[in-house]
Amino acid sequence: MTRIKFRGQLLVLSLLVSMLWGCSGAKTITVEVPPIANLRAYQTVGVLDVEVNNPSAALQQDATRKFIATLQNAQPGVRVLELGSQRRLLQTLGRARLDAEAIKAICRQNAVDALLVSQIEMSAVNPTIKFGEALTSLSAKAVINASMNAKLYEMPSGASLWSDVVSGKWTVAGFDLSETALSNVRINDLSEKYSKMISDLVYAVTKSFRPTYRKERVAG
Repeated sequence: MTRIKFRGQLLVLSLLVSMLWGCSGAKTITVEVPPIANLRAYQTVGVLDVEVNNPSAALQQDATRKFIATLQNAQPGVRVLELGSQRRLLQTLGRARLDAEAIKAICRQNAVDALLVSQIEMSAVNPTIKFGEALTSLSAKAVINASMNAKLYEMPSGASLWSDVVSGKWTVAGFDLSETALSNVRINDLSEKYSKMISDLVYAVTKSFRPTYRKERVAG
């Protein structure tokens, strides 16, 4: 009886060793997953200026520059042609809006195979105040809400192949006030905050143009 039990234990131990040996032969590799939106499929991609609902021309220039740089960093070698203002192009074509026919006309006129269009919407600075229990303290902050949307159209159909929308909020100033002290005072330079906000939005909306990576186990 004891010998049978001992043999059973040896069998279990042998199986465990075999399993561990097999696992030790496995390797983990990193596999690159191609981006969802592949701009390399086109010989030349046209990019309209990023429209920003802010009268500052500097913000629009900053957004357009960062948008193009982020795209080309995501997919090096992509040929990009900057086409300028959407409004100016539509006026030149005698069209009121960016419909399929206008998209095809812009692509033909500028010899591009695809067209990227994007907009940023940002709110005014919104102050908020939150009172603590028994009204003995308060927190105040000023926040900007913003969103960015982008679309990719292709020739010759003028159809939309890809689109995305991202949004967020950014605190530009704030403080906490209690009965005894003023703390957590945050005052940001507004122009720097706008620049950071645009960088965040551009990076988020272009995620589909970047490859991703996953781990896979393979036999050794």
